Amino acid sequence: MLCIPEDISEEEKLSGQMSATSIARINNSIIKRLAGPLERGNIILIAINHITQKIEINMFAKTQAAINYLKQDESIPGGSSILYLANNIIRVTTSTKLDENDSYGVKGFMVKGEFVKSRSNEAGRQFEMVFEQSTGFDNILTNLANFKELKLLKGSPRAYYLEGCPDIKFTLKTFKKKYLESKELRKEVDRLINENYIKFIPNSEAYIDKDIVSDNNEDEEDIELIKCIDEENDVWVASDGKYYTSEGEEVEYEEE
Repeated sequence: MLCIPEDISEEEKLSGQMSATSIARINNSIIKRLAGPLERGNIILIAINHITQKIEINMFAKTQAAINYLKQDESIPGGSSILYLANNIIRVTTSTKLDENDSYGVKGFMVKGEFVKSRSNEAGRQFEMVFEQSTGFDNILTNLANFKELKLLKGSPRAYYLEGCPDIKFTLKTFKKKYLESKELRKEVDRLINENYIKFIPNSEAYIDKDIVSDNNEDEEDIELIKCIDEENDVWVASDGKYYTSEGEEVEYEEE
């Protein structure tokens, strides 16, 4: 997030310390004025910026990094207010290139995230995400990458499985397809997320609504179509006594 004052927006004026100071001053003013309304409205502001190389005036006396987990030669331009008011600052950098014929079966790259600052997590903690060039960050494959890092994948690379559903085998490349097809596998993934991700949040009880977690963990009753009672209108009676189409859509129906 970068605001450039109109009076210095012309290219020939965007040089020198005065321009940088003006930009920082405007950004600081905006952030301070937004802080109150954002807090009262419980609104999350996401700001994006670049980490730049800090220029040291004296090469023999380096200045301290603005935040502990920034490197000494790194700087985040645009003003200091957002650095000190932010609840989380995450450094995002690309790493391994991904190809459709290898590993996760997508064209893209792995992205390494690191908590440079956090009020609810451990600063310095790193994690990886899967980025597909055509669709962006892939939540399903990112969870798979984290499961692999946490050693939650059982079996071998040719036939991985998860603890709660050992009969569903997959590779890194076929996992997403199996996940979308299998309700059982999706339930197991949700269970592992609830049990393992929460360990990375200190004082997690303060951040989680136990009633919501409990509701999400309750097993849903599997509904089975038992008998087609109206072929013309595609109406089936199911195991719960209600009526559905063959696509699983509930319908109202009166038997003659």
